Amino acid sequence: MIRKMRKASYGMLMIFLILGVVGYAAAGSDMKMVGTVGQDNTITDESGAVYEIGDNEKGEEISGLAGKKVEIMGTVEEEGGSKTIMIDSFKLLE
Repeated sequence: MIRKMRKASYGMLMIFLILGVVGYAAAGSDMKMVGTVGQDNTITDESGAVYEIGDNEKGEEISGLAGKKVEIMGTVEEEGGSKTIMIDSFKLLE
């Protein structure tokens, strides 16, 4: 009886851990990056990864800086192979 309860407890613990990790990944991750603003509402970082600029106030501000190099702080969300960065702050580098 105790063994069955222990196994059930371990099973429940594993389910909660898995759900916690999945929830954290879906929420996005904060990051700092340097990249170049594209004319198509994107930012390309130094490694060549392309991020769509999220639709917020800072995103609108940075959209007018096509061709400029910027340092960005923001939250990246990945869905269906595309990455979107919601910009919290940015600094023009050149």
